[in-house]
Amino acid sequence: MAIFLTSIDILDTGFLDVSTRTGQLATSGRVNSGSSLRLKSAQFEITSSGNLDKAISPGFNPANIKGNEKRALISINPTTFSLSVIINPKNTDTTNIWGINDMSLLPFLHKLPHTKGWKAIYYPVDNAAVDTGGNSSRGRSSQAIYQLGATDTSESQGDIATSNLMTIWTGIASATGKDLTDVNYIPVRFESCQITNTPNGNIQVTLSGVVTG
Repeated sequence: MAIFLTSIDILDTGFLDVSTRTGQLATSGRVNSGSSLRLKSAQFEITSSGNLDKAISPGFNPANIKGNEKRALISINPTTFSLSVIINPKNTDTTNIWGINDMSLLPFLHKLPHTKGWKAIYYPVDNAAVDTGGNSSRGRSSQAIYQLGATDTSESQGDIATSNLMTIWTGIASATGKDLTDVNYIPVRFESCQITNTPNGNIQVTLSGVVTG
């Protein structure tokens, strides 16, 4: 599969909890049988927010400690994200420069909110890939997901590497047998997938959800 500066991969890990990696779901309970999905030309947005006292003069916090400073922050909201991508129904040739059958992604994207395991989103370039004058890291450091994500260290990987469920760029070529110790990723749960057939014949997909770790 081709890798572009706008590529984002989604992996259904099959694990129910980010930090307690036991009881991995069978591939039948994972999107695309646990193999990663690759979106090209994807727009990624991540939003952090808090509930604020919007009064001109915020109240005391805690309210019964009058000597305490005035604070506007009431609580912190979950971090949310959205992914949007335009799918070209005419792009079905996996041998061309794009290397991706756009339409084949639709049923898998539609199913992302329905499976129980958390998902990992990441830029599909190995953390070990280094620039040697030819940009072999494919602009990894300019990717928001890479900068905001983190790599696994000692967490269980289940069958992710042994079943070749991830394909990432190593600086020389695409390689399988990789797992979440090889990339910076963001753990998420998908809340919704909206699919829109646009008037010009393309299909717009908007995915949204919450960061779970």
